[in-house]
Amino acid sequence: MNTNLNCNCPKPQFGMAIHLGDNNVRRVINSRVKSLKDIEKLNDIFKKQKENSKIDIRLFADDDTGKLRANAYLRTPDALNDFYKYYSENFFSRLFNCSPVKFIKKLAKVADKEEARILKKEEIANKMNF
Repeated sequence: MNTNLNCNCPKPQFGMAIHLGDNNVRRVINSRVKSLKDIEKLNDIFKKQKENSKIDIRLFADDDTGKLRANAYLRTPDALNDFYKYYSENFFSRLFNCSPVKFIKKLAKVADKEEARILKKEEIANKMNF
């Protein structure tokens, strides 16, 4: 009997829709969020995205500029659906040191819209009985 005790394999994360790529993202977000209202908005966005069963978002930050970037992708790719998009924070929001809440909110809207599209597509495919 063979057993594999390799602990270096990636562990599945269920219920996570927004992933922070590294500690640099936390540092950038912490340095740019200025108000308690923005923190509450971010918490609401993260909480709502945990319920998104189809799309995950992974945030990254540039080491040099502190610019936020993100990948939005399908959690479990299949034959019916294919979704992967790359987003980058625009120049002006970084230049004027704006809060990253708008950027993350935009990503959440894209994820929700894509989830609705995929669920509708799956519902139609399930109702087809040929």
